[in-house]
Amino acid sequence: MKTIDDIRAVVADDMRRFQRVFDSSFETDNGLLRQVFQLVKETTGKQLRPLLTVLAARMTGEPTDVTYNVARVLELLHTCSLLHDDVVDEASVRRGRPSVNAVYGNKVAVLSGDYVLARVFDLVSEMANRRVSRALARLGMDLSEGEILELKQTGNLRLTQGQYVEILRKKTAILFSTSMEAGALTSSSFTETQAEKLRAFGDLLGLCFQIKDDIFDYERSEERIGKPIGNDVRERKVTQPLICALGVASEEEKRKMEALFQQSSLPDDDVRQVIDFVRSHDGISAAYRIMEEYQKQALTLLEAFPDSVYKTSVIDALDFVLRRDK
Repeated sequence: MKTIDDIRAVVADDMRRFQRVFDSSFETDNGLLRQVFQLVKETTGKQLRPLLTVLAARMTGEPTDVTYNVARVLELLHTCSLLHDDVVDEASVRRGRPSVNAVYGNKVAVLSGDYVLARVFDLVSEMANRRVSRALARLGMDLSEGEILELKQTGNLRLTQGQYVEILRKKTAILFSTSMEAGALTSSSFTETQAEKLRAFGDLLGLCFQIKDDIFDYERSEERIGKPIGNDVRERKVTQPLICALGVASEEEKRKMEALFQQSSLPDDDVRQVIDFVRSHDGISAAYRIMEEYQKQALTLLEAFPDSVYKTSVIDALDFVLRRDK
């Protein structure tokens, strides 16, 4: 399996240019904000979304100055959402390091996220491409709506697959689909069909990304993924492995699970009970099968594009999302 570093190497110059643009977003005279943003940069992930933006631009033409700015906005929106999410989720760890809210408190974390969001507004206001700026505005709304939809469905073990996918599309997949569509729309040349296919590909990749995260909550150890396992269960979040397990469970078993999820928060013994239930009912394997079906659909969308090192890298990125272990 190709690693993210392997994929980044294909567009190394593009990603170095993106990094310079991205880092400049955190320049400030405020000492506390500088400390917060230093921690944010130390816990930065694989930057998969800007990587996909650049690759999409390369698949349809050449990246432009707007491409790098859009990639910056997308990563800043992602950064803002993580700062706020860690407060909402009361998370103390981010990628194996203390989260901003754990170090500086909830108020500083929220206000720092607000600062990043204001920076996004400033950057979008300067964009002449109204189609792209509107897409970025809708993205911000969808991210918030997705989180609200998820909160509304907390503890609802009757959540349908369709409702679950709607939440995933708004809270996670929208970042990937917009990244790839924007990469095409800001390239030196593109067709509407290409932009639409790349958007649909990003949507499917994003669904796979979130389902894999959901699987980690049941499958991996804290040391492997850099955050506590069982958090989704503890917070009564209904995700793909649990939905799959409930789909083959008896009514008596469902009622037992529903009784557990009626609590405001599940203690460790009950968390373990839910994890064992999902594992014994093949919930993890079933979730993997759903991801693999999305993968097939996504690969079909790329058949319309000529073979290139960039297309191969996008395929490798999809494979990485399915096979990653943290």
